[in-house]
Amino acid sequence: HPEHVIDCKKAEKGKPVDWDHVFQEYQSTVDWPSAKYWRELSIVYPQAKVILTVREPELWYDSVMNTIYPKTLEMMTGDDEQIRELGEWISAILWEGIFSGRIEDKQYALDVFNAHKQDVIESIPDDRLLVMENAFDWQPLCDFLDCPVPDMPYPHANTRQEFNKS
Repeated sequence: HPEHVIDCKKAEKGKPVDWDHVFQEYQSTVDWPSAKYWRELSIVYPQAKVILTVREPELWYDSVMNTIYPKTLEMMTGDDEQIRELGEWISAILWEGIFSGRIEDKQYALDVFNAHKQDVIESIPDDRLLVMENAFDWQPLCDFLDCPVPDMPYPHANTRQEFNKS
């Protein structure tokens, strides 16, 4: 829904967003840009469960620097105006916003990463929060969501190779 970019831009400027309208067709959200607004969404939806996926910070940084960061730079220099604008928007929110233009400063980026993790853990009540390591299997996730365990292996997708093919 490209029209939701307008709502995300409002949120970025601290303006009110009709989150019920944004999520009217959905029961959940994952990844960006909604992950950026975890605090606002946890207030608007006080019964919602929050899943914080974590990984070893050094591995996270290596992944970012070899996937989404160079892809954003590539988007910002492309010929397609819409892709260029999307890259600029991602850069403004993520690289310039969250990481204050210092994503290439590894220690700074790791400090931001670790502070975010701690902020979520301290802000979301334990009964609403699952801190999930990437190596988890279905059981902890399904227990948390009170749903049956699927009869299929736990997915391990979105590898660096898969990302860089796109």
